[in-house]
Amino acid sequence: MKNVHKVLLILFGLFSLVVLLEWTLRLGGFQSEDDSVDYDQDAYRILALGEGPTESVWPGGKVKSWPTHLETILNNKSTTTRYRVYNEGIGEQVLLIPRIPTTYSSVMEK
Repeated sequence: MKNVHKVLLILFGLFSLVVLLEWTLRLGGFQSEDDSVDYDQDAYRILALGEGPTESVWPGGKVKSWPTHLETILNNKSTTTRYRVYNEGIGEQVLLIPRIPTTYSSVMEK
C-alpha cells in the first residue's frame, strides 16, 4: 500500500508540474501559433513544403508561388469541394545561406 501511495504522489506531482509550467508559459505570452490559423472544416487542407520555389515571395511583397496557384486552380475547377493550401516553403533568404557565384563575371562585379 505504501508503494501505491508513493506512485500516486509522484504522478500527482508530475501533473501539477505540467499544469504550473503551462500556466506560466501562457502568462508569459508563449502560446501556440495554431490558435490563429483559420481552419475551414469543410475544405481539404494541403501542406506545401519546399525551398525557394515553394516560398516565392517576390520584391514588392507579391506572392507568386506554386501553392498559391494550386489553391486557385483547385478552387476554380471544383464547385462542390473547397481547398486550402498552406505554404510552408522556406527560401534561402530565411536560412541565410550565402549565394555562391555561378559565373566568373559575377565575382568580378563585386
